[in-house]
Amino acid sequence: MVKERLLILVKKIALVLSIGLGYAFFVQKTGISIPCMFYKVTGFYCPGCGVTRMCLSLMKGDLIRAFHYNMGIMICLPILAWIGFQEMISYVKEGKRKKKRRNEILLWLMLSGLLLFGVLRNLPSFSWLAPIGST
Repeated sequence: MVKERLLILVKKIALVLSIGLGYAFFVQKTGISIPCMFYKVTGFYCPGCGVTRMCLSLMKGDLIRAFHYNMGIMICLPILAWIGFQEMISYVKEGKRKKKRRNEILLWLMLSGLLLFGVLRNLPSFSWLAPIGST
């Protein structure tokens, strides 16, 4: 049963990675990416503005540039990766998601932090939080 769950997990991860890499390849070759509708409608940066460019920079190993595209998400990435890893281990071993209060609190704190980040990056005094090479 563990091997079956591991295989399912590997297939899901492979699918997500394939879609992500396909999108990245498309963006790199065409220069066309999915625009932020929030930015298009309001003119304000959402907490996710700059994520495509951040991911492309991460793929090139340019952590500094990735950080400047979206530092809010970059700060959350290691924590999200750790929580995701714990969830995957729990799923493979036990066949279900094991809810941990600590992880739920961390996720709520990150969500709150990202919402605050989304507000601050639009204020003139915090313009340094806006994605470089703005959309």
